[in-house]
Amino acid sequence: MGNTAKTDWPVTEGPTVIKKEKLYYLFYSANDFRNPDYAVGYATSASPTGPWLKYAGNPVISKKLLQINGTGHGDFFTDKKGALQYVFHTHHSNHKVSPRATAIIKAAFIKDKNGHFRLQIDPESFRFLIQSAAKIN
Repeated sequence: MGNTAKTDWPVTEGPTVIKKEKLYYLFYSANDFRNPDYAVGYATSASPTGPWLKYAGNPVISKKLLQINGTGHGDFFTDKKGALQYVFHTHHSNHKVSPRATAIIKAAFIKDKNGHFRLQIDPESFRFLIQSAAKIN
């Protein structure tokens, strides 16, 4: 992640913190939202004030994973079945940023071989939210 376009305005935004057992997970989006490489990563800390350690497997949601430009700036929610979901935006297409499209993907904390939790994203669950074509007056 990082400033892949080498712009004069490196951006990290859209923070969300989740506590899982005794560890805090800080999720964020990096690169300018107009950049096709806009993506989601995370860092962990034993304290909500840091210091933070970036996850070595970043980004966890990206163009590389989903084949869609501008995947970022979202938040987590738990669905009716208790499953963790991440809602975020993407570019309108591979040629146009706006109007951006909203998508949802399944996420889960799983234990790695060392017994530490890491976030796992299910790319097969990716879906766009369908927006009504009706105008709101």
